[in-house]
Amino acid sequence: MIDMRHGKRIHRISISIDDETFQVLAHKAAYDDRALGEYIARLVQQQVHGLKATLPKPNADVTLNGCCDE
Repeated sequence: MIDMRHGKRIHRISISIDDETFQVLAHKAAYDDRALGEYIARLVQQQVHGLKATLPKPNADVTLNGCCDE
């Protein structure tokens, strides 16, 4: 069972995977320093909603070439 949080609710999803896939996911979760359930939940969210990348807001002090205006 994988616990997935969305707000205050906890949704449980049962998945079945083979041993090799479990080991790969466990290693990747450990590499990202996350719990296995949290890592798998994020993978599921990315597959359902797509990868939503956010761009950082530009800083007014930085020009296009990355140098500070002085």
